[in-house]
Amino acid sequence: MKVLVLAALKQEIKYILKELGARPCGEGTWLARPGRAETAIVLTGMGVKNAAARARAALLAHTPVLVISAGFAGALYTGAKHGELVCPEKAFLHQGTPPEKGTADHAHGCSLKLSWPGFEGLFQAVSEKTRAKRGTIITLSEWVEKPALKGFPRSGLPYPVCDMETFPIASAVLKSGAGFFSLRSITDKEDEEIGISPMEMADPSGQISTPLAAWRFISKPRLIPGAVKFRGSSEKAALAMASALNEIFMSF
Repeated sequence: MKVLVLAALKQEIKYILKELGARPCGEGTWLARPGRAETAIVLTGMGVKNAAARARAALLAHTPVLVISAGFAGALYTGAKHGELVCPEKAFLHQGTPPEKGTADHAHGCSLKLSWPGFEGLFQAVSEKTRAKRGTIITLSEWVEKPALKGFPRSGLPYPVCDMETFPIASAVLKSGAGFFSLRSITDKEDEEIGISPMEMADPSGQISTPLAAWRFISKPRLIPGAVKFRGSSEKAALAMASALNEIFMSF
C-alpha cells in the first residue's frame, strides 16, 4: 500500500520521522515502511501556493493510494487544548478579507467534502486512543488573526480549525483519485494569537528561516513571550501528531 504524508514543516512530523526510522530521499522527502505501508513523507512548505505545487509534484512522483495531510492548526472553537486532534470532514478556502467590506466573509462556494468511504476506518483508528474529533478546516489564502474570521459563516460547523495548506492539497488529491485524510493538531487556542504571520518568518519555499525569525523577534520583542509559549504548545502538538500517525499505520 503506497501512502503519502504531506506536512508543511518538519517541526510538525519530526517525531514520527524518528519513530519510523525514515530515511532521507532528496530535500524535504523521507521514505519509510511502517507495516504494510510503503510511505513517502514530503514537506510542502507553508501557504496555499507552495502546498498546491508540492502536493501535485508529490502525487506524480509517488502515485499513492492514500494521502494524509498532517500538520498544526489554530482552534476556532471554545475549549480546545494544545495537542488536541481534529480530523476535518469538510474544508473551506478563506480567500482574504475584502477591503471594501472589512469582513472575513469571502469564501462562499469554496468548499470540499473530505469524507469518503475510507474516512471512517482511518478516523476510528485515530480516535480510539487519541480521542480525535470530527471537525471542519478553514484554509487561509492570506494569514489573518482569529478575530478577522468572526464574519466567516461557520455557525453549526463541528470543531472548526484553521491552517494555510489543507484546501489546495485536498483539491489536488481528490482530482488524482487517491484517498484523502486530514489530521490537524492544535497549537493555539481560540483566544490565542501568534502575533505575527508565519509567512513573515519563512523563505520562498515556505520553510521557517531561523535568521529571519530571529530578526523578526528582535525587532519586535513584544512577540517573544508568545513565541516561547507557541514553541511549547507546538511540541505537544507534534507529539500528538506522531501518536495519531502511528495508530493509522498500525491499522493497515
